[in-house]
Amino acid sequence: MSDPSRNQREAFANLQRLDPNIEMRWDERIGAPSRVRGRLSDQQLGNPETAALQFLQNSKELFDMDRPDEELKFKYASTDTRGNRHVRFQQMYHGLPVFGNELIVHMDPENAVQGINSQFMPRIDLPTEPSISANRAQRTVLEDSTANRERVNHTPTLLVFMYEGRAYLAWHVTVDGLDEALDGSETPAKWEYFVDALTGEILWRYNNMQTHSATTGTGSGKYVGSVTLNTVHNDTSNKYELEDQWMPTTAHIYTHDADNGFPPKPISEDSNNNWSATSQGAEVDCHVYTRMVFDYFLTMHGRNSYDNAGADMHIYAHIGNNWNNASWNGRYVKIGDGDGIESEPLCTLDIIAHEWTHAVTEYTADLIYYAESGALNESMSDVFAALIDGDWLQGEECWLKTTAPASRNLADPTNGGQYDPSNPIDSVLDGHQPDHMDDKYTGILDGGGVHINSGIMNKAAYLIAMGGTHRGIRICEGLGREVLGRLYYHALDNELVPSSDFDDMRQAVLDALLDLYDGDPRYNRWRSSIINAFAAVGVGEAVLCPGISGTIGTKIATYKWTEGWTTANFYTIGAKTYIFLLKEEGTGADDKNVHIHEVNANGTIGTKIATYKWTEGWTTANFYTIGAKTYIFLLKEEGTGADDKNVHIHEVNANGTIGTKIATYKWTEGWTTANSHTIGAKTYIFLLKEEGTGADGKNVHIHEVNANGTIGTKIAAYKWTEGWTTANFYTIGAKTYIFLLKEEGTGADGKNVHIHVVVDD
Repeated sequence: MSDPSRNQREAFANLQRLDPNIEMRWDERIGAPSRVRGRLSDQQLGNPETAALQFLQNSKELFDMDRPDEELKFKYASTDTRGNRHVRFQQMYHGLPVFGNELIVHMDPENAVQGINSQFMPRIDLPTEPSISANRAQRTVLEDSTANRERVNHTPTLLVFMYEGRAYLAWHVTVDGLDEALDGSETPAKWEYFVDALTGEILWRYNNMQTHSATTGTGSGKYVGSVTLNTVHNDTSNKYELEDQWMPTTAHIYTHDADNGFPPKPISEDSNNNWSATSQGAEVDCHVYTRMVFDYFLTMHGRNSYDNAGADMHIYAHIGNNWNNASWNGRYVKIGDGDGIESEPLCTLDIIAHEWTHAVTEYTADLIYYAESGALNESMSDVFAALIDGDWLQGEECWLKTTAPASRNLADPTNGGQYDPSNPIDSVLDGHQPDHMDDKYTGILDGGGVHINSGIMNKAAYLIAMGGTHRGIRICEGLGREVLGRLYYHALDNELVPSSDFDDMRQAVLDALLDLYDGDPRYNRWRSSIINAFAAVGVGEAVLCPGISGTIGTKIATYKWTEGWTTANFYTIGAKTYIFLLKEEGTGADDKNVHIHEVNANGTIGTKIATYKWTEGWTTANFYTIGAKTYIFLLKEEGTGADDKNVHIHEVNANGTIGTKIATYKWTEGWTTANSHTIGAKTYIFLLKEEGTGADGKNVHIHEVNANGTIGTKIAAYKWTEGWTTANFYTIGAKTYIFLLKEEGTGADGKNVHIHVVVDD
């Protein structure tokens, strides 16, 4: 642990003279800032690289640097849609790169520095001459496993490697090999080894074969259907080839037929340019979908191929024999045909988009494929695949298992709570992932959980785009898919560094919002939405939505109901909200009926989906959700029949209608309100007795609700002044409120509403 030195404190104080509101995030592990934001400099002359280096020279003490021009090597500069510049540097030590350590300077269009993201290790002290040769390091790696093979055009690289808080002079060696897939089978691997250049010891390795798990679908061109293909004619062979030269840049797309083998294999060819054979369907899909991915990144983000320099894009169909996988290996994408049991051919749009996004990630943040940075790497691919494909399921077309709707579900990674933290590997193989840090996998399998824990970040992305409430935390509003894409691409290209974790991702998205939408009237509300989306998955704390403090705001609609409506309750199933309207009195066609309507996206009342005729006397219909299920609590206050003065609890069907009854309770005469609320992971029911003279008369009892929807332990009782007839709950951000209406009485509280904050004990 390392606190700021005197020089670092003075350097920060110097920056505060220009902007007293500067924010700094200190990294105790390395003894330097990981993030600084604010007005850090005035306008500077020169190109962005020169301006950034000049600023770092003036502020070098903050990062405990001696010579920024020697300790940093310019990688590239990018300009976002607002004209802001983002200059990325690689940390160097006596001419050697420090693996995974980068520093990004953010400047406005006039080169005024607005912020820094950094993973910079100061005061490294190492010899720079290896005792172990590159050849010896290579032999050590090859001898580590009989499956390891030399990788073409990959020679060992000498660098500085930070491992478990120490700096090592190390050889970085990349080899081909084998790894164990989640299902226990062997899978191709691209191993990144780090060998101590002074002792020859293997320090660490990770599998950089960025794969996608098996998903559903069919081949033979069913995915893309009948299309026009961009091909070329080979005059020498007199055959046509799957090469797309009709690109808006110099990049070309090449689709190869691996013929159930492995690269290198030739480009797919056909004698008459009619690619209609069943065996060619996967090749057609790969070709067309790769172009769609290229077009998305170019059109939406101005990116010219995965490297932003017009690199050709090579994709191989028909990899291996019954291979239930797909991968990006640093040079090309490989697509398996599936085994027909777990998966059909994996040449779906979202899988292909997923793999090409791995390529984009490698050429931007280059997130290390291990633990949280690796799960973030996987999530980035899932998110952009969802944005390109248009839905929140991953690879559902080729997924054959019945355990989940797809290999991944960004909208609900747990698929209704089916993820089992005690058995994470089988869970993720069945399509279930955690959706909160409470269930994060912390073991070493799956590269430290890259495919498991990506569900946590997937859920955060979904909430940012679509809004909603998760784990009792409300997102102020959904920002939409297009804004999510802009923010995530900006974060990937300009904010994240190779070792970024989930908390860094939260801050990167907030910084992207600042860069792209500062000054937008929606900025504050969107910022709160992002904060709450991450808080809802356990990263950071929730906040109140701007302009909302639990008080009543703008009226959006007025309806005139026929005399007698006494209950209007709401509930949400999946992505839809419904209103339950009960008319207690009268003799007309609607009297003593319930009408259930959908609620429109703007909060107004929409289509009626069901009507129920209830026996005279139902006066309360309350809803609550436990896990993936919603329940309705129906209270009959009056009458002498078998159901009178009883409560019936029913499940609510997926389409919003009322389903199976699961419990009946006999309450003492006089209960008139039974409402529920959720705080954290628990749901409570609030039972109000309006009448009576006994011990429970005019009392409130609060009970926990069991996991199966039934009523459990009483935790509190309150004595309310005579006359309270309504007690409703609502949640805003991290707080829950109760709305208490006194319908009768002449005292100070008569005919008043009191709003209280609800305490989570």
